Amino acid sequence: MDDRITDLLTQLNQHKKIRFNTRQGFVMLDPSDIVYCQADWSYTELWFSKEKKEAVTMNIGTIEKILPEGQFAKISRSQMINRQYIEKFDRKIRLMTIRKVGEVFSLKVEGSMVKGSCGGAG
Repeated sequence: MDDRITDLLTQLNQHKKIRFNTRQGFVMLDPSDIVYCQADWSYTELWFSKEKKEAVTMNIGTIEKILPEGQFAKISRSQMINRQYIEKFDRKIRLMTIRKVGEVFSLKVEGSMVKGSCGGAG
């Protein structure tokens, strides 16, 4: 049975899905579906919409290593955003606005995280 699970995981990985550990086991997710990640110590919530999120038992440093390079940007010690959903950044109040399918998310940005992390001049 373990060989069948390994074969299934290999096939899923070929479709750009990444394995994330959860309390009950694991989930396979496409990184492009993730809007942002919010860490809380050794747990991280992966947000897909305002109503849908998945809690994983991985810290944000581990998640940062397994996500595709260049697709996500850290905006604080506990948050990463998917660059494809960036809409605007207000430097004065340090607020990043991201949008996915009509849903708008507003996240505070730490000062040291802005420079270069989101693809533009900081």
